[in-house]
Amino acid sequence: ILGEPIQNWEKLELNQLNSKLYWNNELIGEAKLLKTNPINSLIWVINHLGKFNKKINQGSIIITGSLLETKKPVSNDIIKFEIENFSSVMTEII
Repeated sequence: ILGEPIQNWEKLELNQLNSKLYWNNELIGEAKLLKTNPINSLIWVINHLGKFNKKINQGSIIITGSLLETKKPVSNDIIKFEIENFSSVMTEII
């Protein structure tokens, strides 16, 4: 997904920003980005697999989940995710 560049993003306090999820124009969840560290999620996956003596093979694609609780979309749903003051993305299910 491409959008407008955010100038000086390296200096932003990303952990302090709020995100919001709208489903058909209804706010269904919000959370601080602090909870989205993908490295922490990956560490959890690795540790969990380790309990079963399993490992992640080289070249594997890891999808660690979503910041907010998700639900199954249906036809005509309009879903919007936004990060306060910066960006948003919207999709319409056909």
